[in-house]
Amino acid sequence: MKNFTYKKGFTIIELIIVIGTVVAIFVGAIVAFNPPKRIGQGNDARRWQDIINIAHAIELYEIENHTLPADFSTSTLSVGEKFVLCSSASVLTCAGQTTSCLVIDDSSFLGGLLPALPIDPQKSTTADTGYYVTRTSTGAIAVGSCDTYDNTVTIEKVAKASLPAIVSECGDSFVDGDEACDDGNTWGGDGCSAN
Repeated sequence: MKNFTYKKGFTIIELIIVIGTVVAIFVGAIVAFNPPKRIGQGNDARRWQDIINIAHAIELYEIENHTLPADFSTSTLSVGEKFVLCSSASVLTCAGQTTSCLVIDDSSFLGGLLPALPIDPQKSTTADTGYYVTRTSTGAIAVGSCDTYDNTVTIEKVAKASLPAIVSECGDSFVDGDEACDDGNTWGGDGCSAN
């Protein structure tokens, strides 16, 4: 008579426990790494780098030329108003608001100090870069991102450069200095007067 030896294998219960453990580890890893969050944080890091590059390029241009780049030398930008950087004139949306576009095409600025106009990671063309400039309360130029990953932080850098003095436009919906025309009145040459 022959002796038969049986090789012991995995039981169904052991297989279920092993598969369940592997699935739990896999799901835990996905939750821990949270790819959408990591992609969003990566996009915000790129936005920070882009606006820092723009701000530094403006500062360097002003140091070298004793003036702002011609494209940024706007006197109609009010405190807090945003102009989106673009390559061709249009009306764009920034942070949910319709805003003007500031065309950046000065070859002494682009290609030199700033190799190309940066584009937000969620944009595809320089016609709408997703980056803006604004005037601070001290008259300095600030560069920022229209969008962020979670919209709870503002990505904005104040450049060490000042914009030209504001030229007030009566009725432009921005109150500049002691201008009081934005209540619907019109400019009469000698000051604001009722319609």
